[in-house]
Amino acid sequence: MAMMLFAIAVDTVIYALLGALIVRLGKRHLPEPWNQASFTIPLVVGIGTLITLATFHHWHVFPK
Repeated sequence: MAMMLFAIAVDTVIYALLGALIVRLGKRHLPEPWNQASFTIPLVVGIGTLITLATFHHWHVFPK
């Protein structure tokens, strides 16, 4: 179980880095709330966490 929690934590960090990358690359081109890290990163992490929880059954960390 500890390995699964570590995998979910790493997955969440990857989503946070993705949100930071979106903010950094789109700083000039995105509209006002989307070019702020305080708006974009939690939104991307939330959506990513929902995707992780929805696909949780398909993760093959412990083979049967």
